[in-house]
Amino acid sequence: MNPLHHPAPSKPRHWRIRADPFADVWNEIECWLKDEPQLGSTELLLKLEDAHPGQFTEGHRRTLQRRLQEWRVRVVRELVYGTHADGNILAEARK
Repeated sequence: MNPLHHPAPSKPRHWRIRADPFADVWNEIECWLKDEPQLGSTELLLKLEDAHPGQFTEGHRRTLQRRLQEWRVRVVRELVYGTHADGNILAEARK
C-alpha cells in the first residue's frame, strides 16, 4: 500500500460512545438559550459552573459546542419547516 494513501473515512457514527455529560442539565440550558439565543459555549459553560460547581470543566466545551450546533439546527428547521422539524418536507409533500 502506498504510504501516502489514506483509507476512506468510515461512516459517521450515530451512536454515542460516552454518556452525555449535559443530559441532566439540558432542560436548564434550553431555558437559557430560549431567553438569550445568542449565548455561546463559553457563556453557557460559565453559567453551568456557577449553577453546578465542580461538575463541568473546560474539557466539556467542545461537547457543549456540538450540542449547541444541534440545537440551533433544530430550531432553524422548526422555524423554516414548522412542524416538520426533521427536514423531511419532500416526503410529506409527496403524500
